Parts: sequence; structure tokens; C-alpha cells
Amino acid sequence: MTTGIVDLWGLTLSAKLTLTSPPGNTGLNCFEGFEPGACNVVGRSETYYFGEQDFKQLDIALQKNWHTGGGVRLRVRGDLLNVTNERNYADFGNFQGVNLVRNPQFGERTGEGIAGPTRTFKLTLASAGSRGPVPQPRGAGFLVFSTGIGCTDQESLSGKPPFR
Repeated sequence: MTTGIVDLWGLTLSAKLTLTSPPGNTGLNCFEGFEPGACNVVGRSETYYFGEQDFKQLDIALQKNWHTGGGVRLRVRGDLLNVTNERNYADFGNFQGVNLVRNPQFGERTGEGIAGPTRTFKLTLASAGSRGPVPQPRGAGFLVFSTGIGCTDQESLSGKPPFR
């Protein structure tokens, strides 16, 4: 993970890039000659790593703080999560097989499930009634409004329209 932050013309621009290698998937290994019913009892639990399962995400944010006078401060922040709309797939076949018969879906993507958000825009508005910089919106004394718009439609995941 790497991050950066810069203040330009009264605006704060920040970015975060997350890159990870594939996480381990725990699966049951009954490939080396177990009776199908006995596999759950005596099969070996192993961890597998599938190359297509790495994780990539770029997030950016832009924030502006204002002192409006009269002791009221405002903060507006826009976050764009997963800027590149990277699909971080999470569903992979982790059952190796039984009695030397290999599972053809072992290590292959078996679903459309994803880890992390799809491209999402989040807008946060906050105000505070005391002096000093606008802190993060915690506790009493803040009015916070936050909304987000995500691109989680199934059309982009499956190639089919979500509604007919």
C-alpha cells in the first residue's frame, strides 16, 4: 500500500493505492485416494493461492475546509473509491478432487463475487461549531451528511442487463 497527500490552493488531494498478492484459500484435499464419504473426516485442509485473485484498488479524495465566520466551520469531501473499477474476484474452486480425479474447477473462478467495492463516489458534508481546523466527524457538535453512489450493477459483472 502506498499513500500520498498534497495541499493545493486550499484543497487537500489524497490518494491510496493498494496492491496485494493473492490471499490464501483454504480447501479440502481428497485427491490422493479417499473414499468420497470419508474425505470430510480424514482429508487434508490445505491453503491454495490462485494468481487471478490478487487485489488492486486506487482511491482518491478531494477535501475543502471553510471558516464561515461566527465560529462555524464546514468541510466538504469527495471520495472516489476503486477509480479504475478493478474487479477483485473472490470466488474460486478450492476443492482439488477425490481419488486421483481432479476437479476441473480447481483454481478457476467459479462466481462473480468480488472483494472490495466497485467504483463508488462518496460525498461527505460536515459542520462544526467551535474554533480551529475542521476535525473528522466524531462525537457531538457535528452535523454530518454522507451519501454514496456505487456501480454495482450486475450488467458490468456478468455481461447481462440487470433488468429485462
